Amino acid sequence: MSVRITLQSVTKSFHNRKSIFAPVQAEYRSGEVIAITGSNGTGKSTLLKIIAKTLQPTNGTCMWFENDSTVNEGTYHSLMGFSAPYLNLYDEFTADEHCKLNCSLLGIPFQESRADELFSMFGLTKRKDDAIKTFSSGMKQRVKLILALQHNPQVLLLDEPTTNMDTKGIDTLYAVLEQEKKRTPLIIFATNEQSDIDFSTSQLALQSTSI
Repeated sequence: MSVRITLQSVTKSFHNRKSIFAPVQAEYRSGEVIAITGSNGTGKSTLLKIIAKTLQPTNGTCMWFENDSTVNEGTYHSLMGFSAPYLNLYDEFTADEHCKLNCSLLGIPFQESRADELFSMFGLTKRKDDAIKTFSSGMKQRVKLILALQHNPQVLLLDEPTTNMDTKGIDTLYAVLEQEKKRTPLIIFATNEQSDIDFSTSQLALQSTSI
């Protein structure tokens, strides 16, 4: 399966103001690892949300293609894994329950073997049945990454994926992503972390339009 995402003159403005970034023209394909970079306020997270189809651009288009056919609107989420520090987890749910709920929301079968594989990779096997409220911020970030990865997505969108993670957690993340690259997904970071940029195959540097 091959996925392609095209951005045609994409801009985004809020409250009828100037676009927060200059028009974006780009095309990305399966197997690439992209780092969206830029100073604070240039719209890295905003552009990632546009790519994820959770936010509409003010101008331009974001198109998804699967094997050169346009992706149907209801199919995006099954193809995509999305992780961001601002996504909320349910305090009373366990990590394992989050995985089951996530699959239910995506409309796909829960694969316990895949969830257990990821819990093992991220060092959470012994904590998978514990309530999220007992987790540290770094552990919660690892759970969010597991939720993004558990259904083997063709497109992986990661907003500041190393947030709240210590050196060991960061090393684990890159080891997991290195393993995931064998499936040749399209991976897109929104980041200014040099380690994310170094892991990427190319970079999209957003230019601010603010005065």
